[in-house]
Amino acid sequence: MKNVRRHACCSLVKICKTYPDLLLPGFNELYTHIKQLSSNPEQLSQMEKTTLLEALILISNRFHDFQKQSDFIGEILGPVKVLFFRFTFYVSDVFSSFSGGVPIYVNPSSTQSAQGVTLHLRDAVR
Repeated sequence: MKNVRRHACCSLVKICKTYPDLLLPGFNELYTHIKQLSSNPEQLSQMEKTTLLEALILISNRFHDFQKQSDFIGEILGPVKVLFFRFTFYVSDVFSSFSGGVPIYVNPSSTQSAQGVTLHLRDAVR
């Protein structure tokens, strides 16, 4: 079942990439449905959620309204902004060690490991 859902998500991205004008009239309904599915973590995996958001972004490229597209992208990236603006990186080494690129000592009592931060950043960049 998992492979079928993954294939369906990827097929939607292909359709959105090739024929975004066909899906533009139904964008709001599609976005509402994807948002509803995304609200329950048991409904979609993180990869499926990211793939469906990619499809929505491909459709939003056809808005031809910068403000509308900016608002949409801002709404999608809202939770991620908190993660990025919570930390200030002055030196690339600090960012690299924060994201797990350079091995660092992780305090065992720390609630967030370097691997966890790396996963959050990877999902945010996707």
